Amino acid sequence: MRILAITNVGFDEKKESAVQIWRIWRPLEELRKHVDWTIDYQRTFIKDIDKFKEFAEFTNEEVEAAGRHLGSYDIVFASYHADAGADALMTAVNARYGTKFILDDDDNTFAIDKENPFWANMTADHAHIMQIINRTSPYICTTTENLADVFRKRTECGATIYVIPNYIADSYQSPKPDNGDKLVIGYFGGSAHWIDFEETGILPALQRVMHDHKNVHFVSYGVPVTHYLPKARYNLKDVIYGRKFVTDLFPTMQFDIGIAPLRQTVFADGKSNIKWQEYTRMGAAFLGSNVGPYKSVKPSTGVTVENTTDAWYGALETLVTDAEKRKKLVAAAQKELETNWRLEDNWMKYKTMFEEVCNDRSKL
Repeated sequence: MRILAITNVGFDEKKESAVQIWRIWRPLEELRKHVDWTIDYQRTFIKDIDKFKEFAEFTNEEVEAAGRHLGSYDIVFASYHADAGADALMTAVNARYGTKFILDDDDNTFAIDKENPFWANMTADHAHIMQIINRTSPYICTTTENLADVFRKRTECGATIYVIPNYIADSYQSPKPDNGDKLVIGYFGGSAHWIDFEETGILPALQRVMHDHKNVHFVSYGVPVTHYLPKARYNLKDVIYGRKFVTDLFPTMQFDIGIAPLRQTVFADGKSNIKWQEYTRMGAAFLGSNVGPYKSVKPSTGVTVENTTDAWYGALETLVTDAEKRKKLVAAAQKELETNWRLEDNWMKYKTMFEEVCNDRSKL
């Protein structure tokens, strides 16, 4: 089998997308260890371009050559996008060469929060195109049953939908937290999550806990806070994106408690439990909102709370003062992670999907 993945991974480290790493690059890198298929990568649907161009700027010869190249593969696999030209090209390639296209969509693209910085580079037309591509894609891979249901209700072509959750790779390695007399509460994430800090009640709760316990420190990677926190015990750090997050930054994080505030929105209901996986692999006790992906966190493997200041404060107070509880939560969570959430134990789900799509004749 010949698979082509459309991904920016490896082309510009500063722009490497976490979604493409989790959903495209890392799973295919694991898959290639177990199969003798050809698995190639390129950054756009048009091969070997030196700089970004609008699709209309390509010559007919360039588009024809791109089509022949795409048509040499059995399957093209890419994350969701808003490029109408690329979608039209894939439709033509499928009709001429039989190449199948699998769209990976790990977000509810029908309910993107307007507060999400993703919208800074989007227009209403982009969103509309993205949704049309989703509606007309014959094969969709997504992360949760919630999202699968969203896409089933909106498909206009009877799409075959595969649910493959996000799985953490063994490349995530971190020493056991050792903060001495300090207790570190930590967070890392993109700027899209600033509003989750503002509207969940976590900040005043954190403020109270740090006032009550002088050994408590808070470190945030990527998201500044607006409430006063003791300057000497609050540290805002930059996030490293892409694969270097795993190799260079993640091993340095020393959280005793990892927090995951998340507002209740339709968009949040479609998210996955990546934060729980990463905090657990780190050895931090998980504390998150009882929202979306965290509703399924078992009480033995993490703590979830309603989005009120009192609820956040009560949970923080308990975890800060009860080291034994933190230890038990981490031990149970890590056992759960190793049993059910390792990419190295779940790569075959991708193999099955590719084989089924390649052999499917129902959509010809």
